[in-house]
Amino acid sequence: MDGDSVEVALTESIQTASPLHRASDLMRVAGFDASLPCCQETDLHLRLACQGVRFRRLPETLLTVRKQPGSVSSDYTKLLLQHEVIFIRAAEILRARDELTPARRFAFARQLAADGRLLFRRSMRAAARRCWHAAATLGRAGLRSAYGRRTSRPLLTLLGPELTEQVMSAVPSVR
Repeated sequence: MDGDSVEVALTESIQTASPLHRASDLMRVAGFDASLPCCQETDLHLRLACQGVRFRRLPETLLTVRKQPGSVSSDYTKLLLQHEVIFIRAAEILRARDELTPARRFAFARQLAADGRLLFRRSMRAAARRCWHAAATLGRAGLRSAYGRRTSRPLLTLLGPELTEQVMSAVPSVR
């Protein structure tokens, strides 16, 4: 896949059944983290990317994923909550190795801020605040980029993410 593997792992949904990995790469990152309640594949691919593993995509579709009611992947809030843990852990791995580049900081911040927005809309305000705080710590530009509209960015600068979300939900034309 084109681009930085860390950024690809953050933004692409790489399903468990689709990739083939070298056994040595999997052993280097200790394989799946079975302690995670969900998002094990996201965590695995992000840790592999943090170790410099490059991903390649085949042009044809070889796998289709169907979400079933009651499955782990159908509980989007649970997935969002796990992203917070996984993304912050991966950013710390890169920071410790002095490989948390400005582009990676931006990508982590953008994803955390976007997840914060989605958590806020699901009435998970404390989790949303944690995501926004982590995003702001990684880079305000990434936080701002999660707010794409010209009307919401000035609100974000003036009010912060929580009040911006409240205004945007109260005035649908602002969204």
